[in-house]
Amino acid sequence: MNQRLIITLLAICITLVQPLTAQVQDRLPESLKEMYTQRIEPLRMSNPSGRAIKIRDLVEVTGEESVKLTGFGVVTGLNKTGDKGKAAREMLLHVIKKQGLRVKLSDITGQNVALVSISASVSPHQRSFDVSVKSIGDARSLQNGFLEASTLSPIGSTKIFALAQGPLALGARHFETQGAEGADAGFASVTIGHPTVGLVLHGGELLKEIPSTRLHDNRITLFIKYPNNRTSTNIANVINDYMENIGIKAYPKSASSVVLHLPSGYEGYDGKLTRLIADIGDLSTQVSREAIITIDQGTGVIAMTEGVKMEPGSIAVGGLTVTVSSDITPVTRQGTFEGETRLVDVPELTVSEDRANFLSLPAGTDLRKVQETLNALKLKPTSIISVFSAMHKAGMIHADIRVLPR
Repeated sequence: MNQRLIITLLAICITLVQPLTAQVQDRLPESLKEMYTQRIEPLRMSNPSGRAIKIRDLVEVTGEESVKLTGFGVVTGLNKTGDKGKAAREMLLHVIKKQGLRVKLSDITGQNVALVSISASVSPHQRSFDVSVKSIGDARSLQNGFLEASTLSPIGSTKIFALAQGPLALGARHFETQGAEGADAGFASVTIGHPTVGLVLHGGELLKEIPSTRLHDNRITLFIKYPNNRTSTNIANVINDYMENIGIKAYPKSASSVVLHLPSGYEGYDGKLTRLIADIGDLSTQVSREAIITIDQGTGVIAMTEGVKMEPGSIAVGGLTVTVSSDITPVTRQGTFEGETRLVDVPELTVSEDRANFLSLPAGTDLRKVQETLNALKLKPTSIISVFSAMHKAGMIHADIRVLPR
């Protein structure tokens, strides 16, 4: 009787315990996933204030770096502003013959075509991308032009990876007026900006996938787009704060890269590595940027980061004089018994032209204020660029100046 009772109780226990054990086994991965999600989700959904930026906007991952593609092509549809030489017409003739048409070079007349160089920067996972087009002949303008189908290859390679084709978008304009029939030959023209450089928006298309490898010896490297030691350290710290408990360790290798050591299990094509990179990209960190002034000579555009400061000095361009001065002024400390007289550096900026324009600003102020002042004086962009370049050479500006070629 006792044995039967014991056997019955054991059977009941086994019947009750097996479903519970199965439920625990089924829920264990979900529990770990939930714990991981609870740590990451607040950062993913947060709306950081100040200078906090998502890591995905700051870095490129190993194997996902942009590849430079180049090629040559011909732009058609120009209104007598194309190349005068026959090189562009010969290339157009080559394109036409590929279509099975029999045309002679003498049949292609006018200046409606231009020979151009083509360049693009594309990541391995992009399908379409923007293409930069630049005239390499004597064309006066690429306005309203159309880039005929052209092949693109990586620098130093002859393998064709992409095609480019489409209408050009220019940030400049070129206007001409032709003399009336019977009048002396010649024309008048007005050019605004740089009309021999343009873009074909989404005009490039990859024909084959660019080879890439993201994981090397259980390590991936994050390359910082704008290298900075503080930014690199901040990225490593935030990754360690939220992922060190799952075996991921980040090290700021240099100002331009952060190395991540991963545990085993991220090899293969199950999407685990992709999800990890996406989660890292959703984290936010503080950004430290260098003082940089970027000048586009072609369009006259000037862009600068926050915190560009000035030192005492002066510069004159034409009839305009810009003076950043620093006067030594005695200042008495306010206090009944502890008053003290000291020499304090009181900086001043003077901008004048023919005694008609005058403005005083403290030295050490942002260069943006100087730019606003020069704009108010109706100084041309080219003159403003000259002022900034000269001030930088004289050591009056604490910033790195980067000039984009025409």
